[in-house]
Amino acid sequence: MGSAFRSETFNHRCFKRYPADTRCGSCRSWRLNPIGIGIEKVEGILRKRFPEASIYKIESGIVTTDKKAKDIMTKFMESRSSILLGTELGLNYLNQKVPYAAVVSLDGLFALPDYSISEKIFSILLRLSHKAEKSFLIQTRKPDEKIFDYFTRGNLLDFYRAEIENRKKFNYPPVKILIKISLAGKKEEVEKEMHEIKKVLSDQKPEIYHSFTPKIMGKDCVNLLLRLAPNDWPNETLGHKITGLGLGL
Repeated sequence: MGSAFRSETFNHRCFKRYPADTRCGSCRSWRLNPIGIGIEKVEGILRKRFPEASIYKIESGIVTTDKKAKDIMTKFMESRSSILLGTELGLNYLNQKVPYAAVVSLDGLFALPDYSISEKIFSILLRLSHKAEKSFLIQTRKPDEKIFDYFTRGNLLDFYRAEIENRKKFNYPPVKILIKISLAGKKEEVEKEMHEIKKVLSDQKPEIYHSFTPKIMGKDCVNLLLRLAPNDWPNETLGHKITGLGLGL
């Protein structure tokens, strides 16, 4: 990680700090890529470029109540020279048109292990672009991603078709219904318990995998995934097996 980075990085999910020269645990490479730009960095650039503008922010770390978010949005809309900087949360409160809108960083979303992430990205782009009266800007390092082509041409039908084909290929909803069971605790204990659960549910060919974030609040996380045909749920027999596992469902 180059000299432009600080001497340590901070993971907001597990509250741990790592040296900036940390290498990948799998391949030992030092070429680690940041996910996203960071709202603080964007704010700093905006304040330098537009020193006279008032900047309002809506993000989960700042907005703790619905009332606070609405108050910030009201101040923004009533100000003649202002910029609203926010995460996806801000879209829930932007109920009026604005002259200009921009997506500064959504490239990191492409790396998330979520079968519906393309749909989410497309939704964000649509929702925000509909708020812009004059122009809408997308900043990305991935201009060749097909989703941007679908969006800029307003081609929702082809986006839908491509998305459905991908979900058929990997047995994702709506082709399959997914049931996920998660356990957190000491690695050896949760892995042992999960394999016992796998035996109980063996008829459904369950898949065991570790979470994208290996540890959350110091606990190891292991998941089990079931893929069911849409006409196989609700399934009374399977339902009894799952509730009988004693997982506090």
